[in-house]
Amino acid sequence: MVELPKLDVIVSPGEASTYARPWRYLWPSIDSSGEVALESDEQVLHQWIGANPAMLWFKPDGSKGGLTLLLQQATSGCHYTLTSSRIIAIAKIDIPGMAREDYSLKLALVSPGLANTVAAAKQITRRLTAKTWYCVLQIRFEWAEAVGVLAAVGEKKKLFGGTRASTEKRCFVEIPVADGRKAQVWLSRAKDEQGFEAVDDLSRKLRDALSSHSTQEPSMTEGVHDTGQVVETATQWTFDGAQPWSFPAHLTLPG
Repeated sequence: MVELPKLDVIVSPGEASTYARPWRYLWPSIDSSGEVALESDEQVLHQWIGANPAMLWFKPDGSKGGLTLLLQQATSGCHYTLTSSRIIAIAKIDIPGMAREDYSLKLALVSPGLANTVAAAKQITRRLTAKTWYCVLQIRFEWAEAVGVLAAVGEKKKLFGGTRASTEKRCFVEIPVADGRKAQVWLSRAKDEQGFEAVDDLSRKLRDALSSHSTQEPSMTEGVHDTGQVVETATQWTFDGAQPWSFPAHLTLPG
């Protein structure tokens, strides 16, 4: 069985030129300033900040196979970039401010003040010398088979009893995998009207960007799935000619 896509990896900024071309095809690079390293003739179309992405994968028969949270090592907000050729997500891995090994119990018993001073010095040194790391992923347009919006309506239990209505909207991109499975990557999620508008707007921007790389207009489908607890309504736009996430037969990455 083909492995599920390894969409996210950890990189250090400023090392893009040292990565092999197949690596740079599958994952984005970060320049020395912490920004996405763009490829030749690539243009930024849209940027947004949101929750870390997640990947819901489906078996060949269409049943759900499991959910994977992406960029889990990152502790800061996720920055997304839509360019003229791919969708990119990056999130910084924060350096811990304090660590247990910063403090010496023996020194604290002799001089608590000195122990705190030594610990503070270790923390400053760590921040000045530690290497910066980012969690990153990308979805190239040729991998994207569909763009969709899913609205999930259900009920959640209140803290002190009873239930309340709950609605969540998600914008996703679907990627085929070589053995017939598919990976649905959630790029934006919202639970209020203002957020719902942002999800719909992102979906339009993704469709427009992908349409510029497709020879045909996408086909739209709608479906409703009732689990008994949640009613999911999905609207999906499917594009022809998507390639399964994998190393290409002939790598033509620009730059």
